[in-house]
Amino acid sequence: MTVAVVFSLPPKSLHPNARGHWKWVARDRHRYSDSCIARTLNALAGNRPRWKYAACQLRYYRTSKRRMDPDKLLSWAATAIDALQEAGLIENDKWLTHLPVEQVLGVPVQDERLEIEITPEREP
Repeated sequence: MTVAVVFSLPPKSLHPNARGHWKWVARDRHRYSDSCIARTLNALAGNRPRWKYAACQLRYYRTSKRRMDPDKLLSWAATAIDALQEAGLIENDKWLTHLPVEQVLGVPVQDERLEIEITPEREP
């Protein structure tokens, strides 16, 4: 069973290279986390599997035609990944296997988004 959750792109203040006042960064992180938890709960439809081991595939849809560093994209999505744990989809992100980040570039502005697919895995 694979669960796919669609989020809006994280705020620019949460990007690892962004330097903002801690108060505004904390506010943006809190708002984005609440949004991600709500979208995850909506995708789960009341089901909370709490998988211990899972694989995570991130797919960014961005208007820019320039590729970004995959490591930076992974850390940019940290708040969304933490929301998966808060919503009860995964038990802990410590055992989450991160698959390579995919980037779809040149999409219209209204189609910008972050998609995360979570697939359960067996215990190692």
